[in-house]
Amino acid sequence: MNRHSFLILLSIHIAAGVQLSYAQYGFLWSKVDTVTSGPHNDLNPAVVHNSMAYGSQEPLRAVFERHTPGESQIVAKNFRRDPATWDSSVVVISSGPAVEEQIYPDYSETAYYANGSSPHVMRMAAWQRWKENRWQLYYSTLNDSALSWSTPALLVPDAFDNTGVQIRPFRDSLFIVTWKRGSRVMGLFKTPSTTSLAETLAFSNLNPLSYDVLTRYDQATIIWTVGVENEELAVFRKLSSFPPFTRTEPETLRAAGPCHNPHLAMSYFGDPSFVYERQEGGRRQVFEWLNLYSSFNVSDDTLSDNLNARAYAPPVITKAASTSGISNAGYNETVYEKYRMGDSMLVFLHGFEADTVRTPGHNRNACIGSQDVFTQTGGYVLAVWESNRSGISHIYSRLIPFFIDAVDERPHQPLVFALRQNYPNPFNPRTTIDYRITSGGPVRLQVFDILGREVALLVNEPRGPGSYSVTFDGSRLASGVYIYRLAAGNFWQVRTMALVK
Repeated sequence: MNRHSFLILLSIHIAAGVQLSYAQYGFLWSKVDTVTSGPHNDLNPAVVHNSMAYGSQEPLRAVFERHTPGESQIVAKNFRRDPATWDSSVVVISSGPAVEEQIYPDYSETAYYANGSSPHVMRMAAWQRWKENRWQLYYSTLNDSALSWSTPALLVPDAFDNTGVQIRPFRDSLFIVTWKRGSRVMGLFKTPSTTSLAETLAFSNLNPLSYDVLTRYDQATIIWTVGVENEELAVFRKLSSFPPFTRTEPETLRAAGPCHNPHLAMSYFGDPSFVYERQEGGRRQVFEWLNLYSSFNVSDDTLSDNLNARAYAPPVITKAASTSGISNAGYNETVYEKYRMGDSMLVFLHGFEADTVRTPGHNRNACIGSQDVFTQTGGYVLAVWESNRSGISHIYSRLIPFFIDAVDERPHQPLVFALRQNYPNPFNPRTTIDYRITSGGPVRLQVFDILGREVALLVNEPRGPGSYSVTFDGSRLASGVYIYRLAAGNFWQVRTMALVK
């Protein structure tokens, strides 16, 4: 079996075997909350994704534009984890006259250590502002020890138009900030107190917003559109952790049609995957590329007519269950806009299940966070978007599940099975796999390498209902990503683990 065939088989097993019953457990798709409802135009919300401030119990924040007849502002609003509610008031980060339009904010968080003390969390918001007849980039920071946001400051002091700013955490105390300047993607490193010189990271010939950045620990991946007809995507696999930037040569990925708005996500195998828009036959479609190894992994399944695909995988689901308490890693969360017969809606995808939010007006500009919210009904991440249902744009939100136990949907038998994430993970050379079955019968637990070859058969016998633990010894195997699969009656579930020697 080649790698492509195995990936398809793996997807089929996950889709067919992990039977998620949202009818039985309807609380998993939470209600829509109103974040703002005042007489202002509130637009383009951003929440933290790719957070490196794990464990923080501080409020989550949405940063967005607020426009009144006389002012243009960048504001923040807090979301309290316990209880899961929004504050009644906003915090103004930046304010100016309406003619100095302040738009397209982005927001990020990271942790840092000062003089050997406990970790502090630094927060940074950046946006573009029309001032002195050009677009300029401004930023403001907030430390957990501070009581207010810092005075907005110019991020890059030059006379060129700068648009499409993005902020990502990049190691402790370090942000990577990127933006578009003409046909170039620019970037710099930002610490709590210093800023590196701006460098050109990539060239493109598309609009200022057609690129995306994903960070993980001390590496970053950048994707952008190239080609005269916008039929190709280029990807830097890595950027270095300290200035100046060092980078691998970009890979050019042919998208078989005009492509727009690529967005990166962490894939099931730990490498970035992405979604993008494609226009073909008079329709706009969303396509997903499973990973960046080669073009044969592109998915030809059309999700829907749409605009503005979004896909951010919460980094928390890549953590070991023993430290995070999360029971089902490996799902990406995707939200995209869909227009059909004059109806404007947002489609939410979690794993292989979908839910749709329909309201009057345009539902658009959705952003998914990466910090966890635990309630009595499960674990979630926060999604925010805007809707102009009343002719004025306001902000709305909902919680998206980032884990779920598998459910057997046979009539009158809502039995819960579970294949847990191994611990520790990564491991060397031994790790423990826990699983639970609630009906007796044959049980088969296998381990495969990334090419789909079986490397271990851990369980292959009948077992009764109960919870079990199995130790896997990888001492004879090479470092890498391995897949383990549990089959018990009508139940299938697949997970990945990393052996690091």
